[in-house]
Amino acid sequence: MRIYKEEYFYNSILQCNKQKVLNGLEAKSEAYFKYEIPKANNKKRTISALDKDSLIYELQSNLYKNFFSFQPIPVCVKGFVKGNSYLDFLNAHIYDNYSTYFVRLDIRDFFDSISKETMISTLQEFINIEDVINVIYDICTLEDKLPQGAVTSPLLSNLVLRRIDQRVTLYCQSLGVAYTRYADDLLFSSNEIDFSQQKWFVKKIKYILGSIDLKINYNKIKYGKDLISINGYVVNSNVNLSRKKLYNLTSVLYFFNKNKGKYKKVYKVDNKIFMNTNWLHDLNTYLKNSTSTNLEFVSVHKLQNFLIGYRAYLISCISYSSENKVNQYSSKIKHIESIINKLLELNQ
Repeated sequence: MRIYKEEYFYNSILQCNKQKVLNGLEAKSEAYFKYEIPKANNKKRTISALDKDSLIYELQSNLYKNFFSFQPIPVCVKGFVKGNSYLDFLNAHIYDNYSTYFVRLDIRDFFDSISKETMISTLQEFINIEDVINVIYDICTLEDKLPQGAVTSPLLSNLVLRRIDQRVTLYCQSLGVAYTRYADDLLFSSNEIDFSQQKWFVKKIKYILGSIDLKINYNKIKYGKDLISINGYVVNSNVNLSRKKLYNLTSVLYFFNKNKGKYKKVYKVDNKIFMNTNWLHDLNTYLKNSTSTNLEFVSVHKLQNFLIGYRAYLISCISYSSENKVNQYSSKIKHIESIINKLLELNQ
């Protein structure tokens, strides 16, 4: 999809008057609010989120819906693509009956490293009008960066890397290497190239990424032979949850199984029924003193979200797992559902 006329851009894509758009862009910083979330390395990531009632949010949403979502994305890209998930990112690397080598690469400071020049060059592939390109750039950026939390940042980053993904795919195909990308994670697998020993492969990927000034985070390179564990998943002949990720869930399930029936009671105060939450304190005490997890649930709601999240993880893994794992995961799903139902019952 291309944009040839300015009138079409404002009327059909942004669905907003030009002057209103320009006025809104002058005060776009007011549409954002910032907060920090912890990273695995004990540092913090700044998220610039949009006020959903702001004009900038409306413009980004329309731009996403009416323009960006129609642009072709390479099949190797699994992140921020409708119909794909993190498991699809991993599933392409499942193998049978032979040894496989893996390497996972991470793009350093992904969103912040995408330059204005690169974004403008990307937009020029679809748009012939300089003023329209500049307006789109202005709508999608904050302080000349793609903000983490903006509606358009994920898909625009995919468009920026489209040519890179194509180059990497062609290079990998020539070597018989499987390649997928999920945001800033690049995963490669081969039954011939031992990536940990043949460093020329990573150097070539570094060179391709460097063509648009992207860099590899060498602290996050991960190699594997026959299997690789990434973000709580293990990839080999199937995709399964890692022992560490399952351990957190198993610890919680064990507590409830051990104390089955012990925390059913409710109590009354002034004829009002309240849930007995002594068990929540007991659960946290058990997790702290009897397990190696860092789990702590400050509320019943947090526990419910934890269980619901793990239920979704297990369900998503089932279609990629061995029969033995399917039975194991199905049993855990039933156990999770019984606890969730009990929590809902007690909370009524």
